[in-house]
Amino acid sequence: MKFLGYIFIILFAQTSLAQKDSVYSGSEQMPEYKGGNVEMMRFIHKNLGYPECPKGIVGCFKCYMSFVVSATGKLKDIKILKGIKDCPEIDAEALRVMNMMPDWIPAKRLGVTVDFKMNLPIIFTLK
Repeated sequence: MKFLGYIFIILFAQTSLAQKDSVYSGSEQMPEYKGGNVEMMRFIHKNLGYPECPKGIVGCFKCYMSFVVSATGKLKDIKILKGIKDCPEIDAEALRVMNMMPDWIPAKRLGVTVDFKMNLPIIFTLK
């Protein structure tokens, strides 16, 4: 019985403290773009260019981005989760805009700002 008690204490201690070097995907306070989602969409719309793609590529495309909002609010580890295979210029444009994005309000876990992993689709409509 003592052995089970020790395991419980160790597991509880590991899950109850915000770890400084950990990256979270759940939190009591999610990270937020300053001004909220509406302002983030304005930023993306204002800065997003539409690159030339091979003929025949038309329609609505989503480029899925993955990134970490650091404990300081800076974006890091920006990657493409799923891009547009027939037009890599779209992927490059989505990366460019994400790298331009200003700092966010960081996530908090147990009152401490922490790194937080997020995904975001960027939508392109090609005519």
